[in-house]
Amino acid sequence: MIKQAIKSTLHLTAATLGKHRWPARGHDLVILMYHRVLPPDDVRYEDEQPGMIVHPDTFAMHLDVLQQHFEIVALGDWVQRANANEPLPRRAAAITFDDGWRDNLEFAAPALAERQLPATIFLVSEMMDETGNYWPEQLAAAIRLAQGNAALWQTDAFSWLAKLHPAVVNAPDAESRDAAIVAAKGAHDDATLRARSGDMLAALGDPLRDQPRSILTWDEARAMQADGLIEFGSHTLDHTRLTASLPADERRRQLTDSATAISAELGNPTRLFCYPNGDTCDGAIKEAKQTYAAAVTTANGWNTPHTDRHQLHRIGIHEGNSATPTSFRARLSGWL
Repeated sequence: MIKQAIKSTLHLTAATLGKHRWPARGHDLVILMYHRVLPPDDVRYEDEQPGMIVHPDTFAMHLDVLQQHFEIVALGDWVQRANANEPLPRRAAAITFDDGWRDNLEFAAPALAERQLPATIFLVSEMMDETGNYWPEQLAAAIRLAQGNAALWQTDAFSWLAKLHPAVVNAPDAESRDAAIVAAKGAHDDATLRARSGDMLAALGDPLRDQPRSILTWDEARAMQADGLIEFGSHTLDHTRLTASLPADERRRQLTDSATAISAELGNPTRLFCYPNGDTCDGAIKEAKQTYAAAVTTANGWNTPHTDRHQLHRIGIHEGNSATPTSFRARLSGWL
């Protein structure tokens, strides 16, 4: 009770006194980081990490609140104007989505179109047109479907995760499954995790084969681009984290080949990049500067025209931290 009271007080203070309510003195830019927009009754909801989702009605509320405090801009336009030393809004906000989820088309795009607001979606080029999913969602599904099957956790397909994170054997909810995903991410590289999560689902008999598609197709991206509100950037070829341990040639391939693929499919230069998981290194930043006009991170905070254009800050948004106007305004402050 005491912790909740303190949290509520902090949220109210940040919502009421945060920078979004101060007189505009510079040319600040807030970049919001979204992933998925899904209703709780959607079958794709149950295998998603809690920090990845907002509900459609929550997202609509966010857009209305944003318009009260900011001028909503397309991130690419803001970057272009900043690079050219052209006039910028006194206080701007840009909306971004990571990963290229199909629910961005289904549930986010209509709310944006209704208000004629722009947004940026970062695509993982080799996942486009795929019927599968990213490894965290595959892993969550495998964990969920293996609950209560002790023998399965002794098999080669599952035992690696049980040894790494023993609590996974009894992980009945999304939060406990998320803890296992975090443990796996910390212990293995992306290629290993893609293979192992696929093996787990194969051992279960490919149970997700009839699930609605999760990732956008190129045709869907082209249709979204046609109305002029949605721009697309790169999020690598296959969502590999660009850490210092990744060979330099592979980091370069992830950065440059994804831009080439997206530009070829959509017919426009790919000017923006998003580091998967927010992981980066000096080599990745250097390569991003050679390929893109700007790149976004997961580092929390506001930006100014003087912020390194290839290490732009964002504010992460999900249902758990922004379900009410007060909690959303608290996030906008950049303080929490």
